[in-house]
Amino acid sequence: MKTKTGLLFLILLMLGVYAYAQLQNLPQNVTPIMVNVTGMVEKPGQYTLTVYNRLSDAVEIAKIQLPQGQTIREGNASPAPIWKAVADSTLSNQQALRNVRLTRGGQSQSYDLLSFYRKGELSQNPLLRDGDLIFVPGLRETITISGEVYKPGEYQYLPGDTIGALIELAGGLRPGADLSATKLFKYEAQNNHYRVQNLLNSIESTSVSAWDKIVVPGNSELRATRRVTIQGKVRFPGEYLVDPGMGIYGLLSLAGGPTQDADLASSIYLNQRMNEAYDAEFERLREMPMGSMTSMEYAYLRTKLRQIQGRYSVNISEIWQKGAETTELELHDGDIIYIPEIMNMIWVSGQVKRPGWVNLKEGENWQYYIRAAGGYASGYRSGRTRIIRAASGNWIKPGNNVRLEPGDTIFVPERIERDFWTDVKDIVLLATQLITIVVGVSALTK
Repeated sequence: MKTKTGLLFLILLMLGVYAYAQLQNLPQNVTPIMVNVTGMVEKPGQYTLTVYNRLSDAVEIAKIQLPQGQTIREGNASPAPIWKAVADSTLSNQQALRNVRLTRGGQSQSYDLLSFYRKGELSQNPLLRDGDLIFVPGLRETITISGEVYKPGEYQYLPGDTIGALIELAGGLRPGADLSATKLFKYEAQNNHYRVQNLLNSIESTSVSAWDKIVVPGNSELRATRRVTIQGKVRFPGEYLVDPGMGIYGLLSLAGGPTQDADLASSIYLNQRMNEAYDAEFERLREMPMGSMTSMEYAYLRTKLRQIQGRYSVNISEIWQKGAETTELELHDGDIIYIPEIMNMIWVSGQVKRPGWVNLKEGENWQYYIRAAGGYASGYRSGRTRIIRAASGNWIKPGNNVRLEPGDTIFVPERIERDFWTDVKDIVLLATQLITIVVGVSALTK
């Protein structure tokens, strides 16, 4: 019992010592200071801060919109900044943050706050003292940097700026940037236009002037990859990085080859970028009433809806059978190959008694599958049955010589019901128009 009591006492003693040490590390007396913030800020005036606040804190506090009736008092003073400074600053408020003037004891010095925000230069963000006067000037001269940098945009110009300094302020170069291809467009005030300046090897140390424009291009061939995807019935489906010159046979080999139940003849091979490409004519026709279309426009719309956009016209089954020695289409970035499971069936839909899959039977024509689906249902449209090819989406007229392939669809449409009195009205109207024309022609010939 005494042992447990002693152990508990020791633990409490250690906690007390640790708490006392932490309290000793805290500031014992936080001295409030008065700082004046003027210039291009939303709320210029005098603010109560602490000796632990820096120049950026004062500038950011002067930008805060305080709720109505709320003021900053000495009671708000604390070792930490009263408000959290923003992590970044832009030119949307037209502040010249690279030239903020701090006056202390009659001596003025300018600080580059943007270098603190972007590069972490603490020397450009000094601690404040009582009586400091801060002036944020308005933006006058700028320089633009664009291209493969992390923060492209318009920046305040300072005498002595170089391309390298602007790249640092813009967050540095992105992985795809090609510094050697950087272009500098010099502004010529006398002609009011820009000219391209040829840059030498020391690009980063090249001086720039107000209103110049820097463009850092990217190298599209740098670390370029060809990503292709193969899905469906292969041993190892997924995304692959392929070498230039590789074709379908090489990709199938990488993926372990097709499985035994793969239907190579019905495979779909397309390019994703082309598949998602915007078709202005198709979008126009989609919004147009059918009655306003020409026969050609209607045929184009039907074809676009039936077939897969961006599909390559190749026979993957033939390529696989011939092997690597065959000349084939080269794979492109974004290509997708889908190999379905073989379906030795025909889909019968529409006005039949039992629509659904019917086993493919070699040598039988389309009428066999209609009978296998229970025959025609009431209301079917005679003579309008169509076969829809699984491989292409094309609609063809059935016949005894038309060979059905796995996955094909036989569609039996419904008979269009007509209203008797509507037909009578149309016939009478047409007859009246014909009689009027005949009477008019007779009157003219007399």
